[in-house]
Amino acid sequence: NRDVQSAASEAADKAARDSVRQDRTVRGGYTKLFVGEVSRTSSEDSVRVHFTQFGEVDRVVVMHHSTSSAKGANSFAFVVICGDVEAIMAATHVIDGHQVAQPEIARQQ
Repeated sequence: NRDVQSAASEAADKAARDSVRQDRTVRGGYTKLFVGEVSRTSSEDSVRVHFTQFGEVDRVVVMHHSTSSAKGANSFAFVVICGDVEAIMAATHVIDGHQVAQPEIARQQ
């Protein structure tokens, strides 16, 4: 009886993990990432080129605010990518000679 409960518990845990993975997916295996502290000199093209090493980049949007600090803390990017998200999140990212913040999975709205 205990083995049945344990197996049911493991199945529920796996279903919960799978659900979280599906929440991260935008469409067709793509994941939307938030990348903070992007340099004010970075363009959508330079961000795209950087992330292409991790998979197929579908879309990049870079936002630069006019009231940005010298570190570029008010500049950020969204990257929609089909790739190894865990590898992306584990890597250090330097774009246009500037280390950006660790990418995070963007919240779905």
